[in-house]
Amino acid sequence: MSKGKVSLKEEALRALSKGEWGKALDHFKKYCSQEPGDLRSRLKMAEVLERVGRKEEAVQEYRKVAESYATEGFLLQAISVNKVILRINPSLKDVNERLAQLYTEKFQEAKPRHPFPQVPLFSELQDQELQSLVSQVRVKTFQNEETICQDGDPGDSIMVISRGEVAIYKQISERQEMRVRSLKEGLILRMTLLTEMAWRRKPSVA
Repeated sequence: MSKGKVSLKEEALRALSKGEWGKALDHFKKYCSQEPGDLRSRLKMAEVLERVGRKEEAVQEYRKVAESYATEGFLLQAISVNKVILRINPSLKDVNERLAQLYTEKFQEAKPRHPFPQVPLFSELQDQELQSLVSQVRVKTFQNEETICQDGDPGDSIMVISRGEVAIYKQISERQEMRVRSLKEGLILRMTLLTEMAWRRKPSVA
């Protein structure tokens, strides 16, 4: 790599560290046009685009980077970038579908062969049945202490905890609530059974 190209990247990172978003973006654009294979720098450029409010452009760049990661076989990175896209715009149906495809590929690549090994309900499914189920899965990410469901919410779905823990609370007075139990990875949350309780993500190690 030439000295000039390295300098552009260094200038971009220096501007980024100072919070000079416009300057950082200019340098990243120039550098990435010369080194499109540097996916980490392209991710940084997408982050800056998002930071300055140019979210549509950020999404487009994130999409390209995600597909590049997937093409090169880095499925976890591709999954991670697609999650970022959904954080910006949760309504993108094609991204949800692509995410489901990537999960399927990752699950087929890994052992055990079923994507829900800790969930008895899913562990006995045949491959065709499993793929049909995975294609309909929507991935949702919740922050620590964020309420997932509470009394009065419609109960028309189930959720599988893929990472982290969920605590279930019951309101016992106007100002007081009681923790009923905690659920860990692999357990199923049936919203129809929790209509009188509130449950939220625990601030635990995910």
